[in-house]
Amino acid sequence: MEQNHSGQLYHHLLAHKAIPPSAESLARPGPLPFRPAEITAHVA
Repeated sequence: MEQNHSGQLYHHLLAHKAIPPSAESLARPGPLPFRPAEITAHVA
């Protein structure tokens, strides 16, 4: 989960094989933080 449009950290971690290829990204641009319900909905 990261607060930017392109998911830079996610792609960096994938490139360095720090996370499995099956890992999912939840990225969004803008100043508003993720709400707990959004995170729960994505994980569930």
